[in-house]
Amino acid sequence: MNFNPAPIRDSMFIGNGILAQSWANWFNQVYQNMPAQDVINVKEKGAVGDDSTNDTAVLIAACAEAVSTGKKVYLPAGTYKTTSVIRTNAEIFGDSPLKSIIHNTGTGDGLDLGPASYHSLYENFQVQGNASSRDGITLYTQAGDNPAYMQFNHVYSTYNGRHGLYHRNAWGTKYRGCKFHYNAGLGIYLITLTGDPGTHNGVSFIQCESRWNGGTATGTTFSDAKGGVSINGATMVGFIGGIYESNNAWQFLLGQITDQSLQLVDIQDVYIEGRPPGSATVGGAFYFNRGSKINIENCEIGFGAGSGDTSYAFYIADTANVGIISERNNQYTGGGAGTSLYINAGASLKRKIEPVVTVQMGDTGGSGSPVTQTLLTASNDGAYKIIGTINVGRNNEQGGRYPFIATRYNSTRSVAVGAAIVGSATTAPTMAWSGDNLQITFGANHIGHIEFSYTQNSMPTTFTLNSAFLQRNDEISNLPF
Repeated sequence: MNFNPAPIRDSMFIGNGILAQSWANWFNQVYQNMPAQDVINVKEKGAVGDDSTNDTAVLIAACAEAVSTGKKVYLPAGTYKTTSVIRTNAEIFGDSPLKSIIHNTGTGDGLDLGPASYHSLYENFQVQGNASSRDGITLYTQAGDNPAYMQFNHVYSTYNGRHGLYHRNAWGTKYRGCKFHYNAGLGIYLITLTGDPGTHNGVSFIQCESRWNGGTATGTTFSDAKGGVSINGATMVGFIGGIYESNNAWQFLLGQITDQSLQLVDIQDVYIEGRPPGSATVGGAFYFNRGSKINIENCEIGFGAGSGDTSYAFYIADTANVGIISERNNQYTGGGAGTSLYINAGASLKRKIEPVVTVQMGDTGGSGSPVTQTLLTASNDGAYKIIGTINVGRNNEQGGRYPFIATRYNSTRSVAVGAAIVGSATTAPTMAWSGDNLQITFGANHIGHIEFSYTQNSMPTTFTLNSAFLQRNDEISNLPF
């Protein structure tokens, strides 16, 4: 038997740093030293892998043999054409997701791992579909399926006619370095249906990608199950690192299925970028329809809009069923016409949002005259407080740190700027409401660095930051709240 998996390429992990090299070394050490009797090589069983010969029967037989003998299925480099679903609980690995490819040319799912046993391992291959196929990889599709504690390392699911990953139930599952690209529906669909034995407990995506999913239709809506990631019926789901961008039309949709609870979702150190696809549509980064105790932290979030489009970084739809959202230390890019950082369409909302936002304002052009600039615009409803500090100084002077609080209770507004708590500026800043605009006036040649958060009993219908001033805010410290 000739068993010698190719070394892992840099493309198998985002970047080519120490972590990628360490994982590659571990993979090569484990599988190159695996006894031949523990592996079933599908080419030795008759598979061709030329993307022309139908290898369905051989792959199904190899998986069945692996299950009965306790072996693993090995996919050497090649493109294995299949015409029907491969449903198995056998463990599978290949040379790399760019070389070992299961190409589903049929109209069903590609790889159904619903019957998989606990702690099953899948590594280094790709499932590729077509415009008429369904999901690329599915978990728990039939009564009696109970997969859990599975691990996927560098597994791709691409070009499927519906979703890249249909993850139902399957708690305790980890995905590392996996990519879900060019699928007509969702890249990643976490779904729990009524009657399922449990929810998505302890599911994590580490340095994964969901990109270019959702098709090209310009009429995509929240209910269409298209986009980057949809999370439903989950407790303790994490997305750490990775890229989620260019999906039509939302990158993350939380709580699409209204009869399922959603809580304890943690999204950190992720690059997120999205905008509507055009033709007067709505889209962006996050759409919340249901959920509580959701943390979004240290992410780079880009959102923009074309002519006639509307784009949001955070769109909160069902105010009665969206609970605590913590949004901290994120960097925002984009903005401009047709964009808003936050919007809430509800009349009342009893929850607490804890964003920490940093903006750079003032006489940055050195005009030599006082300047008045709008920090944010909010509609004439809602009850909330905005609390923060203005760090301001002229030219190279040390400047001062001035606390402020601005409140709004429907049409009743107030604002106060306190004395400097550290240092002082030649001209202290002032703040005032002007209609729906919260404005700050800086002295001539003064520039300001503003850090603020807010809490509320109910959100206004619209809440828009002046995106021209958004800056990095990952070095915030000593905030007075």
